[in-house]
Amino acid sequence: MLYRGARVLIMDEPTAVLTPQEVRDLFVTLRSMTQRGHSIIFISHKLDEALAIASRVTVLQHGRVTAPGISTRGVTKSELARRMVGRDVIFTLDKKPAQPGPVALSIEGVTAENDRGLPALRGLSLQIHSGEIVGMAGVAGNGQTELAQIITGYAPLHGRASRGLRHCHQQPLAAPGD
Repeated sequence: MLYRGARVLIMDEPTAVLTPQEVRDLFVTLRSMTQRGHSIIFISHKLDEALAIASRVTVLQHGRVTAPGISTRGVTKSELARRMVGRDVIFTLDKKPAQPGPVALSIEGVTAENDRGLPALRGLSLQIHSGEIVGMAGVAGNGQTELAQIITGYAPLHGRASRGLRHCHQQPLAAPGD
């Protein structure tokens, strides 16, 4: 759009998949653009980012404007959140860390190929305890799909796996048809 001479740029959730460093770099670029006379509409649900980059903010709640073009000087994240959801929002919780329970799922040395016959998982081992949330991060095509298919029994298991929770309603890990 800039190549074609656009003076107004609309960005919808541009930081959703960016790392913190990439967000900082983007903000440097956006600030440079506004100094050169461009206007930017930056749509985001990330209040810290909106306050960091915008000079004015318009807040919507259920498609209705609840704060029309207010200056970001002096406005707080709590104030914006209240206007977004219609009530006070608590941003921090004083809570004890969860204590993981017994092993719910254990996999050892799991290997898998992707749909093109290329290695997708190579000797993957992990344990998931009850009460835990385990995140998997990676670029698309790095074995997440194959791991999910193995855990759910949709794809054959090559390696060892066990479920530690007896009250689990799912079937044990197995290859389809086993």
